[in-house]
Amino acid sequence: MSPRSLLKYWMVPLAGLAVLLFAAGLLVQQLFHANLQEARADTERELQLLSSLVQINLQSGNYQYLEDTLSQFGKTDRAIVELRVVSDSGFSFTAYRRPTPAEHPLPLKSTIDYSYRGTATLTLVRDLAEVYDRHTLLVGQLLGGFAVVAFLLGFLFYVIVLRQREAEKLRERTRQLDSANRALEEENAQRRRAEEALFEAKERAEVTLHSIGDAVITTDSQGLVEYLNPVAEQLTGWSTAHARKRPLEDVFCIFNEVTRVPVQSPVARVLREGCIVGLANHTVLIARDGREIAIEDSAAPIRNRAGVIMGVILVFHDVSTARELAHQLSWQATHDALTGLVNRREFEKRLTQMLDSAHRDNCQHALLYLDLDQFKVVNDTCGHVAGDELLRQLSRLKQGHLRTGDTLARLGGDEFGILLENCPLDRAMQIAEALREATSDFRFIWQDYSSEIGVSIGVVPIHAASPAPHEVLAAADMACYMAKESGRNRIHLYLESDSEIVQRHGEMLWVSRLNAALKENRFVLYRQAIAPTIGQDGTPHCEVLIRLRDEQGALIHPGVFLPAAERFNLMPAIDRWVVSEVLAREIRQPCCDADVNCMIAINLSGASLGDERFLAFLREALTNPAINTKRLCFEITETAAINNLSRAADFMRELKTFGCQFALDDFGSGLSSFGYLKNLPVDFLKIDGALVKGVVESLTDLAMVNAINEIGHTLGIRTIAEFVENVDIRDRMAQIGVDYVQGYGVEHPRPFDD
Repeated sequence: MSPRSLLKYWMVPLAGLAVLLFAAGLLVQQLFHANLQEARADTERELQLLSSLVQINLQSGNYQYLEDTLSQFGKTDRAIVELRVVSDSGFSFTAYRRPTPAEHPLPLKSTIDYSYRGTATLTLVRDLAEVYDRHTLLVGQLLGGFAVVAFLLGFLFYVIVLRQREAEKLRERTRQLDSANRALEEENAQRRRAEEALFEAKERAEVTLHSIGDAVITTDSQGLVEYLNPVAEQLTGWSTAHARKRPLEDVFCIFNEVTRVPVQSPVARVLREGCIVGLANHTVLIARDGREIAIEDSAAPIRNRAGVIMGVILVFHDVSTARELAHQLSWQATHDALTGLVNRREFEKRLTQMLDSAHRDNCQHALLYLDLDQFKVVNDTCGHVAGDELLRQLSRLKQGHLRTGDTLARLGGDEFGILLENCPLDRAMQIAEALREATSDFRFIWQDYSSEIGVSIGVVPIHAASPAPHEVLAAADMACYMAKESGRNRIHLYLESDSEIVQRHGEMLWVSRLNAALKENRFVLYRQAIAPTIGQDGTPHCEVLIRLRDEQGALIHPGVFLPAAERFNLMPAIDRWVVSEVLAREIRQPCCDADVNCMIAINLSGASLGDERFLAFLREALTNPAINTKRLCFEITETAAINNLSRAADFMRELKTFGCQFALDDFGSGLSSFGYLKNLPVDFLKIDGALVKGVVESLTDLAMVNAINEIGHTLGIRTIAEFVENVDIRDRMAQIGVDYVQGYGVEHPRPFDD
């Protein structure tokens, strides 16, 4: 065969080979793009499934659980490079990133709405390295195959050229059949890969649903059950096999735990409205075996790519423990832990409701305020455990004498309150008397100790004209106090016209005014001279007095507000203010020169004597080197000293170590003044003014003053006569040898800084 003919035969197979190579290249490229599209579709399906899971957990606030689930999902699929959920405000709920970077990343994002909280973005990045690797391998195989084919074609072409054209045609048909077979095999391989990828995605989804801690039920678009995860099977009592294709209402039976009314399935609402639905509070699930389980849940639609609802996913979890704890906390918030009775907060709430009904419906009710009379004795004698048991026993005793619907509450300590609803005053008094008698007849026994207990009861009627709750409660407290003042174990009915109640109320009003005066620094210091009597050579003194400037600027005498301060334990605060002001003035400007032995007398109340904090305050204040403590003299009344003789003596000895002196005020007013005088380290006796005022007209008063003066001098104590109102009294004090005199006959009180 000539070279021209040989070239002619070569041109055809070479052209065919080129065309085949080009077609194979196109096929490989199409297969590569098909693989990419398939990988992208698989990733989008995974993104859709994860979006539903993320949306449900963001709705319920399960962020930690969401992070754990996504991390597990990412670790399960090695092709996933990154999973991240970020809110529209930039807050990252969770993030997972594969340690090794992606060679061919495919990022996909999904925007998720989770009710009123806003939106979040779910980012899924998958590595397509496997697809690219398969493509590279296929190209290499194709090129290698074509190299072999080219060699065979050359050899066959040579044979055909040398032998016969028919053989060439046969080989060509064989080559075409081989190509078709390879294409068919590739198509089958692609189908198998697609089936494997779909199976793997399904397996991952099932593993995820099995791994989460919440119960999950999925239904189709008709509301028929398709799947239950293990937690859902445990809570409902249904297996997936038995529940599949059943209506959700058969498997997921819920009702309201308060009203016991069935609750509509949230899945029906999701299918109807196409939105995320949550269960109302107090929802209970009835399991297949009859168990009742408190749950919280939410349901969300499952949509396909076209947005059509394919089914519903229902997620719920057991909240029985949390709900029981909430009930327990609610009970503890309204009840006393020791007695189980209603506490003060709930009592005041019910009192408000009772007053509202009285104002609205013109009803008659009553409030009883009870205070045990011997509780402190039991507490101090037997201890707090016995005191607690006494309160429990008396609580049960009182409840036995009340009507159904009445409220018994422990208001604090040994105080109780009772609300008698729709109860006339005469009936309320009968109930109060029954309670008093039952308490008096009760005998408390603790080990070898037994004691009788009394109770003082204040009764306040509640009617249409009754004031605010706090005023009614204050009135009951005052009535109870008056019952105690009258001798204890009594009942006192509150009446607005009661003079004792009015006085008590007035004293209570002083409490807030005195606290405000202390806070606003409206107390004013005065002083009155204590002068030596004629013929006596003594150090000049002055006594510090106190006044109160009211809200309008007028001065109020101490006799008006000090009784209330003493009754309500405000005297230590007032004494502290007086001492602080006097010492501050002494530091700024002493009352006399350093070489003059003047004396400043400061009154201290009995309450301050027993206040350890007040003594500590004095210790700290007197350590200031700028204060001449030898000029300070503290006056203590005879009554305060008698009431706590050992405490008063210790107090005096403590402060005398600083150089301070003491005067015993109102001496002679007590019944046993001389008996304890030798036990108190006092420097001055202030003779009671009630005796001093009568020395001119009464020989008895003169003799008593003279006796006090002589005994004081015998004990080495100087004497001061109070209430020296004129020259005659002052002369008489000089005649009997009293050392100092004080009163209007010497000097009227004047501002301290004058």
